[in-house]
Amino acid sequence: MKNTLTILLLFAAGLIFGQTANPACTFNNPTPIKTTKGVNPTFTPPVNPPNTRPKPPGDKRIIYWIHGLGGSVDSWVRPAEVTAYQSPGNKIPGYPPRKVESLNLTYSQFTLTGAGYNLHTKLVTAGDAFCAANKITDKSTNFIISHSQGGLVSRAADKYYADQGIEEERRFGGIVTFGSPHLGARILNNQDLHAPMINEGCEALADGPVRAKVYATTLIPFFGYPIAESLSGIGDKICNFLTQAILPTMIEGQQQPITSDYKVGAPALEELNGYESTLPRVACFGEEKDPVAWRQMYSFHVKKPVEFPVFEANQDDLLVDKVGDLRDHYYSKYLKWKGIAIALLAAKLPPFVVRLPAIVFARKVYKGYHRGYTWLTDANEKYMSVIGATTQKTTTQTITECQCQTTDYEGKVTYSTWYANDPSECPVSSSTYESCGPITTTLVNTQTVTLPNDGAVLAESAAGFSGAVQVKMKDSNHQQMRNDSNTKDVLIRLFDGKLGDYFKADVQ
Repeated sequence: MKNTLTILLLFAAGLIFGQTANPACTFNNPTPIKTTKGVNPTFTPPVNPPNTRPKPPGDKRIIYWIHGLGGSVDSWVRPAEVTAYQSPGNKIPGYPPRKVESLNLTYSQFTLTGAGYNLHTKLVTAGDAFCAANKITDKSTNFIISHSQGGLVSRAADKYYADQGIEEERRFGGIVTFGSPHLGARILNNQDLHAPMINEGCEALADGPVRAKVYATTLIPFFGYPIAESLSGIGDKICNFLTQAILPTMIEGQQQPITSDYKVGAPALEELNGYESTLPRVACFGEEKDPVAWRQMYSFHVKKPVEFPVFEANQDDLLVDKVGDLRDHYYSKYLKWKGIAIALLAAKLPPFVVRLPAIVFARKVYKGYHRGYTWLTDANEKYMSVIGATTQKTTTQTITECQCQTTDYEGKVTYSTWYANDPSECPVSSSTYESCGPITTTLVNTQTVTLPNDGAVLAESAAGFSGAVQVKMKDSNHQQMRNDSNTKDVLIRLFDGKLGDYFKADVQ
């Protein structure tokens, strides 16, 4: 039970017909609905012109590494360190150090505009001092690499210089974003779905184990069914407490006021997207494989990317396996307790009136385990809804049938029906039929479409940096992309100038 609730809390912190005949031969328009699940389209980002600004002159430049929501100066520490320096005994195969210096910066998180200005002040204070120490006079040679929210903050800083008409004072000349919600983060719009989903999951996972414990420890034949039933409610009370008290505490650090500024449709985000940057820019987006929910939760809470050696944060299937084992466990318990209920029902002794409370309660135990099994089966799909990755795709099809009426020699009315390409093909009457008419049916086919995402941000949003070169990171979730093998590949391409001449950084 403890392990079950632990997995649930990890999940929580990351964070939800037919046709009828018409004997009168008149027109009707029924609308049958068919629903299909599991359609996963491929995301193809728009093609934008490549960055053509040449690499700035100078032997060395600074890369400013900017963290995302709830992050810190340690968020990028692994790649930042090895990009600037590698000791002789700790060379990274295939990843040579570049003629750059790395500086990890943080910023305030109250509003998007305020965070952009605050980042500017950090660039002026810490950044200028760092430039002076490294004898870098042309600050436009420096550029930003940012994760998630940090990409929007970097863009807000860029916009600040333009709004003030002081572009010449800009402390950077390019922006690279990883998993930034440029078109908004739907998970923020769906915050009202978080707690209900977790509460539902907690109750579902607690139901079977709590009832089984009550069954094993309560002398049902002596104390009766009502007492056992009331004790089973403890699980629901525990889950309500976890949802209302512990869950908000766990995600408090991620509920900064700034998040209101990049919900989908937020005025601040719309204003930011109304500004077209003139800087070279790159937008990297992740496309994690299913089950996305558990992979994202593993990298978010179980073992964070910074805890792996540099560029080795590829593992994300441990929680997937544990949840799979848990799902199998619930199903086996469901079968066991269903067998107990059947055996009690078929027993001849003790008398049925004595066995009845145990039978009823055993049924509730196996139904409780099945409830938990079902929730675990559907959890990933529910999570896709919470992050806004599922949508409904509807197509319609019009079908025409001709229906004609005739009366046989006994006076019995019969009907004949056949498909037609168009209502005009249906006869009005003939020597065979007394009356005819078309029946037009509209078929509505609704499919559940799962949009590519990194477990937190949709691919289309992370790639939605206007004018940027888009780079897909296959099988990287929102956290991994800061320190997995894809991170290494992207940075190599970036520093080799393959994502724009401006970002080329010479090997040391």
